[in-house]
Amino acid sequence: MAVVIVLAFLVVGSGAAGATSSLPGLPSEVTGQPSLSVRPAVVIFTGDGSGVLGGRDGAPKWNAKKGQFVGFGHFDWKVWTAQRAVGDGVVWARTCWSTSCEGHRYSPFPAKAVASRPVGGRFTRLAVVSVETGKRFVDCRTVQGTAAAGYDYGPTFRCTP
Repeated sequence: MAVVIVLAFLVVGSGAAGATSSLPGLPSEVTGQPSLSVRPAVVIFTGDGSGVLGGRDGAPKWNAKKGQFVGFGHFDWKVWTAQRAVGDGVVWARTCWSTSCEGHRYSPFPAKAVASRPVGGRFTRLAVVSVETGKRFVDCRTVQGTAAAGYDYGPTFRCTP
């Protein structure tokens, strides 16, 4: 069964944001503080946590202390410039919501992502292409918000990444 992923909410993890502050970032939220990150390891792009951009090195598990799933691996950003970021990894799709499937709530699907349209030190577009059970999915989102108000991945738009 194919799982359709809707991109929405936040980014967790961080690359070397301080060392490359002249490059635009993507929103990240670490310990509740909104910020921008260059080359974030994990992008949680749905408000309900059902879709996560991460790496093949991941193995998501529930962390009761943090009250969230962790261990989504590291998305591999191949290119990160002042105009565009491109990478690949997997979309971890939440394929089971029941407590009886604790060991396999997320399934990995190959994915590529493109961040573009830098404005004010951040990319304002994120496009994710994934292949799930043989079917290609394209989901493009605006990146909106401010550091003071917080960031999210907003409405979808038609795109050709």
